Amino acid sequence: MSLRPPGLSKSRIISHQQCPKRLWLQVNKKEEAEKNQNAAQMMATGTYVGEIAHRMFPNGVVVDPSNIPAALEDTKQLLAEKLPIFEAALQFDGVLVFVDILVPEADGFHLIEVKSSTRVKEYHIADTAIQTWVAQQSGIHITRSSVACIDNTFVYSGGGDYEGLFYLTDLTEDIAPLTGEVSCWLTVARTTLQGDEPEISIGEQCSKPFSCPFVSYCSPPYEEQPKYPVSDLPNARKLTAELLDQGYDDLSIVPRELLVSDIHKRIHQAVVSGKTYVSNEVADAVSVIKYPRYYLDFETIQHAVPIWIGTKPYQQVPFQWSCHIEFAPGELTHREFLATGHDDPRYEFSRNLLSALGKNGAIVAYNAGFEKKVLRDLAGYLPEFAAELLIAEEMTVDLLPITRAHYYHPAMHGSWSIKYVLPTIAPELAYDEMDVADGIMAQKAFKELMENVLSDQEIEDKRQALLRYCQQDTYAMVKIVHYFQSKTD
Repeated sequence: MSLRPPGLSKSRIISHQQCPKRLWLQVNKKEEAEKNQNAAQMMATGTYVGEIAHRMFPNGVVVDPSNIPAALEDTKQLLAEKLPIFEAALQFDGVLVFVDILVPEADGFHLIEVKSSTRVKEYHIADTAIQTWVAQQSGIHITRSSVACIDNTFVYSGGGDYEGLFYLTDLTEDIAPLTGEVSCWLTVARTTLQGDEPEISIGEQCSKPFSCPFVSYCSPPYEEQPKYPVSDLPNARKLTAELLDQGYDDLSIVPRELLVSDIHKRIHQAVVSGKTYVSNEVADAVSVIKYPRYYLDFETIQHAVPIWIGTKPYQQVPFQWSCHIEFAPGELTHREFLATGHDDPRYEFSRNLLSALGKNGAIVAYNAGFEKKVLRDLAGYLPEFAAELLIAEEMTVDLLPITRAHYYHPAMHGSWSIKYVLPTIAPELAYDEMDVADGIMAQKAFKELMENVLSDQEIEDKRQALLRYCQQDTYAMVKIVHYFQSKTD
């Protein structure tokens, strides 16, 4: 099979470095890619971060990428005029790139790649090397190459003032040895595209540095997959590799003596026996949780570029809570709050939350470190509520370590996430059919409410979906605790 290779881009070259099969499939079988629900949102975030970065150079000019020949010509003209250029279109040897920022200096141009991350990552170096190589081969003297990342210590003061949001890391020396290799990367990538589909098995490259949309395509047919893959063992990358090397792909056939940790043995026991593991001490472990019990869950939203005064990049800003309150065994009521999406939600979130919580008893959360941090952040921002919020933090107990220590069902596949635990205890409450079924979907739904582009009915539908989801998370904890309490000798 001989295919005429298409033009390459920076992203395609990076895809090839992650996995040659990924690039081949991107070009030849792109219809096999799974849709990523978050891809559009991530792209929109990156685009907006880039637009904010342009403010570092107020006299810069944006190149329109919609017409490539025109973009190349416009870039050429702007280079001659020695102006800062945003999205500069450059092409060499069939490789087309758009450089985020080119800033004129005395004897050339400073190349800057803008990233929405808070630190330089390994793949950023190869990424910047490709951009620099194409620019240099196009005849541009690149004096230095940098990556602009978001400073997560930046605090937004309002008024659209984002000075200090970015910091630059000079990668000139880091990429120097790589720019000479880029032409070799192109040759290898083109060779891959001219050949048959590479035979590469599922592995770590499927998720690093990016999740691959072709994982399902590359996976064995469902009926050939192990029912309980050894990858179900948590925190056991080395052990998993060793077991696979020895021919053990399913936990049910792994000899028990090859497992060392108690938690791995517990998982193995459940898989081999087909029975749920519940410790004899689980009822005692939850019986110490005081009444009234406040089963509490927060939903938060993160912005790479903060929009509310006093917030930082990627700060978890809470916009919703659900609380099932159990005053005594079986005596249950529910309270909830969901912000409108119009203003900074933190004040109303806190005021309503504190009206529902008492100062005695226990607040029950799942993976409670998250809720505790949110409460501390709120206390730091809202001095009028600080004392009560910090009391709430002290009252909070974590249901996750109790569950991890005392419970395991084979269907959990090595995860103690509440989304995996709940269906094994109360299958009628599974998340599969919910319009909002996880935290990422909740963030997306709330962003849509914030954008103010939905009809009244769509707004109501989104709000109800968010309320149902958060309410289920707290009711899930009630069900789990009650199940544990029932396991008495």
